[in-house]
Amino acid sequence: MMKKIQWKTNMLKSFKYVLIALIIFGSGHSMAQLKVYGIKKTENTPSTKSKKNTREEADVLSLPFWDDFSYASAQPSDSLWEVSGVFINNGLGITPPSLGVASFDGTDVNGLAYSGSSNSMGKTDSLTSLPIDLSALTVNDNVYISFFYQYAGYGDTPDSGDSIRLELKTNDTTWVSVWPGSAQLDTTGSFVQVIQKVDDAAFFHDSFQFKFTAFGRQSGPFDVWNIDYVYVNKNRSETDLFFPDRTVSTPMIKVFNDYTAIPYDHFNPSLLEYPVVNFYNLESGTVPSPYGYKVGGAINYYKDSVKTTDLFDTLYVNAVGQPLEPREIQSLQIDPFLNTVTFDNSADSVKIEATLAIDAGDNVDDYDPAYSPIDFRVNDTTRASFILSNYYAYDDGGAEVAAGLLNGAGKSLAYQFDMAKDTTDYIVAIDVYFPYINSDPTGKQIDLSVWRAIDTSNADPSTTSLIHRERTAVKRGPGLNDFVRYELRNAVEVTDTFFIGYKQIAAGDLGIGLDKNTNSGSKMFFNIDGTWQRNTLVEGSLMLRPVFGTPPDSTITGLPDREANKLNVYPNPSSGKFTIKGKFETVKVFDIHGVEQNFSLISDGNNAILNLENQAEGLYILQFVRRERIETIKVFKKQ
Repeated sequence: MMKKIQWKTNMLKSFKYVLIALIIFGSGHSMAQLKVYGIKKTENTPSTKSKKNTREEADVLSLPFWDDFSYASAQPSDSLWEVSGVFINNGLGITPPSLGVASFDGTDVNGLAYSGSSNSMGKTDSLTSLPIDLSALTVNDNVYISFFYQYAGYGDTPDSGDSIRLELKTNDTTWVSVWPGSAQLDTTGSFVQVIQKVDDAAFFHDSFQFKFTAFGRQSGPFDVWNIDYVYVNKNRSETDLFFPDRTVSTPMIKVFNDYTAIPYDHFNPSLLEYPVVNFYNLESGTVPSPYGYKVGGAINYYKDSVKTTDLFDTLYVNAVGQPLEPREIQSLQIDPFLNTVTFDNSADSVKIEATLAIDAGDNVDDYDPAYSPIDFRVNDTTRASFILSNYYAYDDGGAEVAAGLLNGAGKSLAYQFDMAKDTTDYIVAIDVYFPYINSDPTGKQIDLSVWRAIDTSNADPSTTSLIHRERTAVKRGPGLNDFVRYELRNAVEVTDTFFIGYKQIAAGDLGIGLDKNTNSGSKMFFNIDGTWQRNTLVEGSLMLRPVFGTPPDSTITGLPDREANKLNVYPNPSSGKFTIKGKFETVKVFDIHGVEQNFSLISDGNNAILNLENQAEGLYILQFVRRERIETIKVFKKQ
C-alpha cells in the first residue's frame, strides 16, 4: 500500500495535494521527490464505447441493475452509466470484491484538475446511472441499492472533511442525498458494503437515476474513493448482502520474477515463477475445498515477421487450500502452467497469452431467476500476456496515473534494471509512455540518459557513471498506453545493473505512465541539485523500458574520455572566489535546496573566476553546460 504522510497543520497539509514528499537528509537540506498526476482517461476519439453488459443498450433500463466493473476499461460501460470522470481500473483498489473498480478523484475524463487552485474544495468526480424505469413499482416492492466502497485504496488518502455520497433523483428531477447521512464513513481502507432502501414514492417514476458523488480537493488526483459491485433490484431486504458469486479479485501479473517482460535472449526457464491471484467468495455459504480452476492459452512465436502458435491447456486443477468462508478472500498460487513447455529458441520473440478461469459453481445450483439476465461468470476469468522480446518491463502495460519530477526543468529521473542473466548486451532504444496530463507533452525537450552506476550516498559523486545522453523531443502515440520508441544514435553497452531515464530540459509538467498493479518504486531515483536520492514514497512501476538489439558499428561503452578537457574548480573550499579551469558554454549556481543563486563571472579566455563572496556560507552546486552535456561540481563557500 502506498505509504501515507499525515500532516497536521494547514500549511503543511497543502503540500500533500501536490504529493511533494519532503525528505530531510543528513546534510540538513530537503528535496522534493516525485509528483503524481492524473492522466487522460479516454482515447483521443469521441467514442468511449466500452465492453457491454449482458443487457441490450436502451435509453431506459429495467431492473436488475448490476455492475462490478470487471468488463469495462478506463471508462464505465455506456450501456449502464453516463459519461463520467471516474476511472475504471485494476490498480487503485486493494483486494476489491472483483476485478475492476470505479475510482473517484479530483481530475476529469481528460486527466485535468477540476480547479487550478490548490486550495479549491468541492464536488469532484460523479458516476450517474442511465435512467431506470421504476414506474410500475412502489415503496412496498423493497427496491434496494447495494455497493462496496473503499477509502483511498492505493490512491491518495482523503481528509476528514472529504466524502462520497449516494444521491437519488425524484420525479421532479431533484437530487436527494440518501447516504451516508449522519453516519461516519469508514476510513480503515477495507472495502465496506452498504445497502440503502429506495424508500420514497417520489423516486418511483420512469426516469429514476442514482449517482455517486465525491467531494474533496479539486486540483488533481487526490482524495480517492473506490466503488465496486453495484446492485439494484426489487424484493430485497437490508440483510440481502450476499450473491451466488465467486470472483477473481486480482489479475495475473508476473511470471518472470520482478519483470512482466524480459528479452528473449536473456530468458531461462529457471526464471519462471507462478502468479498469485485472489479469490473472493460473495456467497453466504462456504465454498468447499477443493474447488477448481483451469489455465490455458497460446504461445505465439515470431520469427522474421512470421507467426506460429502453440496452444497449451492444463488439466483441470483442484485448488489446494482451505474452504472459502463467506466474504473471505483467499490467495492462491497458480500451478506451474508453463513447466511442460519447451520454448523455440530459434524465434525472435514470444508472446504468452494465458487465461485463468475458476470453477466455483456460479450460475448453477444456487442461481436465482431474480438475478436474470446477470451472468456472474463474467468475473470468474482473468487474462494476461507475458512477453519475451527485446526489452525489460516492470509495468503491466496500463497506467492508472502518471509520475514525474516536480518543477522538473533541469532535474533528472533514473530507473534501475538488473540483467536477468550474466551477459553483456546493447541498449539500442528506450520505450516511454508520456501520457496526456495537465497538457499535451509533445515537443518538450528531454535528455535521454543511460547510467552504469548511481551514487546515492553522495560521498563520492565520481562513482555516478553516465555513459550516454542525447537530446530529443517528447512524442505521444495516438491512444492510451501507447509507448513511443526513441531510437538511440549509438548502441550502449551494459552489463549487470544499469539505469535509464532522462533529464528534463523543458519547464512545466511532464509525467511517465505509472502502473499501480506492480511496484518497482525502490528502483526509481531522482536528482534535483546534483545529488541522487532513492524514491521512497511513490509506489508503482514506470512505463519506461530499455530495448536491446544488435549494435551498429558505433557502440558506446562510456562517455568520451574528458581528462584532457576536464573541468577543475579550485580552491575548494574557498572564501568565495573559485577559479574554473576548462572550457564550458554556460554555468549556473544552485544552493542545496535547488534554488538558483546570483554570482559574478570574469573570464580571460583560458580560466574563469566565479565569485560567491556575497552568498552565505554553505554548499553550492555549479551546473555547467559543455557540448550539450551537463556537468555538476560541488563547492563549499566558507566565511
